[in-house]
Amino acid sequence: MLTTNVKISNVLPIIIITFLLTYTLYIYIPTSYQFAQPLNTSSKIYLANTPKPQSQSPNIILGEYTTLQSPRVLALRIYLSRHGSPMAKYANVLVEEADKNGQDWRIITAIAGVESAFGTITPYQSYNAWGWRGGPGGDFSKFKDWPSAIAYVTRQFTKGYGINPDPYTIESTYCPPCGRNPQHAWAQGVTRFKNEITQVYQQLIKTNPALREVK
Repeated sequence: MLTTNVKISNVLPIIIITFLLTYTLYIYIPTSYQFAQPLNTSSKIYLANTPKPQSQSPNIILGEYTTLQSPRVLALRIYLSRHGSPMAKYANVLVEEADKNGQDWRIITAIAGVESAFGTITPYQSYNAWGWRGGPGGDFSKFKDWPSAIAYVTRQFTKGYGINPDPYTIESTYCPPCGRNPQHAWAQGVTRFKNEITQVYQQLIKTNPALREVK
């Protein structure tokens, strides 16, 4: 019995010190570090529930890029970044492919907003932000990366729906259930996102007049 008491008395101070150190670290280390875990990029919707970045002034964002860049590219990059979109870094591809096909530079992004929350909720490793169906049996199409997905969808969309189509006109074809719904949520969403992109673009031009000279 004496031996047991001696052993406990020797170990007890160590246990107390360890507990106090652990408790102190728990209090002073920010919560984000206490529970931080790596992003699970294997999840089909790994970005869907992440906090959206706070809106930032366009001229603050502009400082990260050259003023020689297209204000349309900058506007899309800013807008998509605010939504945590994986397509933000490919804003230049979105604009280039739209120009190549004579398409409205906002509409492919706007449709992605309605169909997949700007590419944050998509079939696993499909790079399909548009609910585009072209796989076997009408399954969702899969692409090798975002640039090839943007190029293909922009080209095929333009072939099928024309240049700068009215969202309300194409709704019943692109999303038949949406077209039958008197709420017209799909068309309203696409229109809203197009307008929001335009607002970012206009703010960029207003705060950075030099961009008026860049296409």
